[in-house]
Amino acid sequence: MYFSWGSAVEPRRLRKNAQRASEPPPPLTAVETRRSTRQPSKAGPDPQWRSPTSKRKTRVELVAQRTTEVKALAGLQVEKAGIDSQRRVAEADLGPVRYLATLIGAGDQDVMRWFILVVALMFDPAAVLLLLAAASARK
Repeated sequence: MYFSWGSAVEPRRLRKNAQRASEPPPPLTAVETRRSTRQPSKAGPDPQWRSPTSKRKTRVELVAQRTTEVKALAGLQVEKAGIDSQRRVAEADLGPVRYLATLIGAGDQDVMRWFILVVALMFDPAAVLLLLAAASARK
């Protein structure tokens, strides 16, 4: 079976395969030697040579375990999405504070303290005036 484009390659490949077939097989590796000389244990057959039904049971167990892990992962992803949305809401609430902090060149905590102080100073007198107005309206 010679091809026009590979006629020089085929005879070399055939010779190489014939040479490999005539060579003795390579020596066993350490793992293969241990496998071939292993004595059966008293506990039972080697777990590597289990029957197909036990492998099938193992597959079923693995599928069940994977299903539970996938459900747990889905629950964690839902929890992560909820936390991310709460974080975005908190960042949106702190947006103006961060803007003022960068404008002034101070920290977020300092800006919040000053903002609370200003609001308290502005609205406390207004609340006192409203109480006085309500009291005078009753008379």
